[in-house]
Amino acid sequence: MRDELVKLSEQDYRLYGVHSGSYDYTCRVIKNFIEARKRDVDEQFKEENIPAEFADAAVEVESDVRYYAHIEESYLWQLCILRLHGLFELFITEKILSNSNDGRRGFMAKLTRARESGFTMSDDEANELEQWNKLRNMLTHVPPEDYHPVAIDELDAKEYSHLITNLSRRWEDQSNEA
Repeated sequence: MRDELVKLSEQDYRLYGVHSGSYDYTCRVIKNFIEARKRDVDEQFKEENIPAEFADAAVEVESDVRYYAHIEESYLWQLCILRLHGLFELFITEKILSNSNDGRRGFMAKLTRARESGFTMSDDEANELEQWNKLRNMLTHVPPEDYHPVAIDELDAKEYSHLITNLSRRWEDQSNEA
């Protein structure tokens, strides 16, 4: 590993802290990559870009390329879920718990501590966060095989982003009121 990475600490790249807009930005970055890939594939298979002698095979090749692009898209949305979860956990640690630690570890313990500190969350929101946490753990500790990703798409990422954005904004407001 490069020395720069071995010596890397949060202070080297953390300037402004996480905020509720970080979630939308993450989804936008992933979507931009996916849309660029789709444009690239579309350009590759425009009729004028296919030599006449390969016209018959082009349909088959295009189908394969689009299939693998779809798999890549699913991987990117998986990465989006992982980053969203990490950002939300950092938000809780930094903004809600003020980097305090009572010895309990893990995401669910942080949610419990946030609630115990007076930050509101419905039981439905808590249950949904627990399900997203289980998905994150599965993707992290038992990642899907190559060419057989979990079917995660933009709607899933937006659903999770919406949930954590709403909670983050509510908790920011509650924090400001205190």
